[in-house]
Amino acid sequence: MLVPFGNTPQEPVFYITRATLALAADPADARHTAQDDLEKATALAGNNRPLYVPLIQFYQSKARWADALRASTAALERFRGDFNLQILHAKSLVHLDRGADALTVLDAARVLPSEGARESHQLYIEAHVLEALAAIRANRLDAADTQSVTRGKRAGFHSHVVDVRSIGAVEIDDFDALA
Repeated sequence: MLVPFGNTPQEPVFYITRATLALAADPADARHTAQDDLEKATALAGNNRPLYVPLIQFYQSKARWADALRASTAALERFRGDFNLQILHAKSLVHLDRGADALTVLDAARVLPSEGARESHQLYIEAHVLEALAAIRANRLDAADTQSVTRGKRAGFHSHVVDVRSIGAVEIDDFDALA
């Protein structure tokens, strides 16, 4: 329906809408078109922060974590301290096995319980488990033992502890099973 307009419109919402419709109609067929449209929307977004999110989420939905990280890095350069972007950024870092970097981002994020706290809490767990596994693989068991997952710095959150000694050097594919 919106294909005949080509790349003439200069409104980012047009490209986000066209990408969303294309993905809903036939996700497999729309991959390149949706990506192109979302990249165009981001290029036109200027200082409209919410318009940067769909491209990052698109890449994450395709497990294209390096691309999602690149997109969230660019967005965070423009919108420092935005917790939505920080959470998306941390999610990509976790999926790229960069737990320490994810923890740095999460430590800087200011997330209220009603604003994505569940996802940020889960990302904290995953990042700490990644760091514990890295310590175990490096035979730094004392460091692994200190990788208790806690959100104690954040008021209103319950602490969550994972005893990494019970994990050992096992690869973990299902972080939800640890929560």
